[in-house]
Amino acid sequence: MDRPQAPGGLIRPGAPEPGTWNIRAVTQESVGSVSHLRGRAELENAAMLFRADEIDHDEKTGDLEARGNVYFRHFERNEELWADRIEYNTDQERGKFFTVRGQGQPRIDARPGVLTSTSPFFFQGEWRNARAIGTSCTTVSSPTARCRAPGGS
Repeated sequence: MDRPQAPGGLIRPGAPEPGTWNIRAVTQESVGSVSHLRGRAELENAAMLFRADEIDHDEKTGDLEARGNVYFRHFERNEELWADRIEYNTDQERGKFFTVRGQGQPRIDARPGVLTSTSPFFFQGEWRNARAIGTSCTTVSSPTARCRAPGGS
């Protein structure tokens, strides 16, 4: 089975096998398909890592809500977000990030006349509705700019 990779194609040490979640917290409770994680909660799969004071995750629907000192990392896209709260769907990789700041690598369609950079971009805002940082994003109530990848809507 292929091991999860970090940006640049490197193997990420300690990464869960694809299709599985590593769950850690001071206390864990499951009700049906919903896991309630409290105290230093962490949920990690091959592509993503969520850390927060509290995480509720429905494995059946992919819905996740994290509250308090939230950290999100997407390893394959090399994106990091810090927020007060997030509502995210792990299956669709889409969600809202509240009182957010973060950084990510731009994905640029290089062609003649287009300047490129390998430097990350930074953002901050009151809430962010994002599928993926470099694909299509909008920051609301923030001095930072709206961003769209070439060909995005």
